[in-house]
Amino acid sequence: EFPLTFELGPNDRMIEALPFAGPLKLSVRIDADGNVSTKEAGDLFGEAEGTYQPGDEGIVLRVDHAL
Repeated sequence: EFPLTFELGPNDRMIEALPFAGPLKLSVRIDADGNVSTKEAGDLFGEAEGTYQPGDEGIVLRVDHAL
């Protein structure tokens, strides 16, 4: 049920070799088939406007597009 509260930290990086440092651009995808490596019709996605630094709060990620 939306809205959802979320937190991200260094352990949430998809590529561990990249530093967890700003500025960060944040996006979200709800994957219809549960496989993060595929993008298919029915997946929902969106992104936050602007860029952010680790520790920023009150960020809104709006899921407002579909593939």
